[in-house]
Parts: sequence; structure tokens; C-alpha cells
Amino acid sequence: AAGLPIGADIGSDDFVVLDRVFFSPAPDYLLKVQGDSMIDEGIFDGDLIGVHRTRDAHSGQIVVARI
Repeated sequence: AAGLPIGADIGSDDFVVLDRVFFSPAPDYLLKVQGDSMIDEGIFDGDLIGVHRTRDAHSGQIVVARI
């Protein structure tokens, strides 16, 4: 878990310009991490993470899930 749950339906007016070097292939969306529970995985409070949408998750992967 990367912090307390927040509303996933909240939109954003923020605009971020990304260099393709950071994400390949391009992510489906970006999320801003809140909290420090993932620091052992190198994911820190305030980081922007690129998320690729998929229906499959495998053992050992880090996933973003909406329950």
C-alpha cells in the first residue's frame, strides 16, 4: 500500500510533459504516490508512477488496484 486510500474518480487539471526516455511504452496514466510504505521498492512519497492497464497480475509484480 502506498498511503491512505483516496478517491480514484477525482480528475485532475494538471499537465505533465514527459520525455519518452522515462516510459517505454507510454503509460496509460500517471498516479502521484502518497505515503512512504513503498520506499523499499524505490517508490517515494510524491513520485509520479506510470501505470499500464492490464487484466493480469503475476507473483512478484507491483500492481495498482482499485477495489
